[in-house]
Parts: sequence; structure tokens; C-alpha cells
Amino acid sequence: MRVYDPLDSCGSTTLAKPLRTFKDVHSCPAPLRSLHQYWQSKRQGNALPTRDDIDPIELRSYLGRITLAERRGSELVYQLVGADLASEWGFESTGKRIVETVPASHRDTFVALYATVLTEACPVHATLPPPSRRESDLTIDKLFLPLSYDGRSVDMVLTYATKPRERRTEEP
Repeated sequence: MRVYDPLDSCGSTTLAKPLRTFKDVHSCPAPLRSLHQYWQSKRQGNALPTRDDIDPIELRSYLGRITLAERRGSELVYQLVGADLASEWGFESTGKRIVETVPASHRDTFVALYATVLTEACPVHATLPPPSRRESDLTIDKLFLPLSYDGRSVDMVLTYATKPRERRTEEP
């Protein structure tokens, strides 16, 4: 299922896709597929992996571009922001609410993506503008992976974002 998000005000359509089938996952860029496979392997019979199932040493090559956000009531707060992302964003976001870190022009889109992960308890792949105030002509692929304390309900979201690249233009 592809959802075109009209909330994206950056001149292109945000493409968001819940990853429920092999075909959905296979259409993701290679680093996202690998991370999704890792996430799947950590489920250990549960609907969702727990935070304790995720080993940073096993994710060494991803760490600079990972975020980990924890649900606190109705808010999500960054517990971890990779060094590469913090550098690209131009500020440290650890300990901040996600809505504080995303430009207003992108906020509704990012909130909707996180809400999909939280309510549907499934991974989501999105192609969208980076949450940076400086890079409006670029795009990223972002993978949102739900995590849980009890293996069932989503308490945390692990994300990985590709490096920003030139926005692809649609062929006529």
C-alpha cells in the first residue's frame, strides 16, 4: 500500500509505505532492507523486538544515522541521535521531543509517520525531505522500526535515515 501524503509542503510527494510483505521490504534501498532483516531476526517469537534485543555493536555501521525515540505519554522523545544526523541537523536532539526538532513545514508529515508506526505496530519506509532547515532540495529514505518493552505494544521507535541525496524528479 502506498500513501501519498499531501502534508508535504516541499514540492514533492512524500511516499510512505508500511512494510507488511516481502515485496514491500524488497522495494526498499539495500541498507534499509538489511536493517529490517536484523529487526525481524530480533523478534524472537514476539510481535516486536524489545530494546534489549537490539545490540549497538551489531549495528555499528548504522549508528551514525540512527535515532531512538521513546514514547512518553503522547510525545516521542529522542533517547539517541546518531552523530552524523546531529551534524547534518546542526544541533543536538538527544532528550528533545521530536516535534521540537523538525521544521514546521515538515512537522505534520513526521508526526504522521511516527503515529503510523505507533498505532499499526509495523515498520514503515518513507521517502521524504530530511528534517533539516538547510536541505530543502534533498531527499532521504527513512526506515521506522517499532520496539517494545513487552514484545507487543510499541514503546520506542528506532529509525535509520540514508544520506541526503538530490531529489529525484518525475519523468513526464
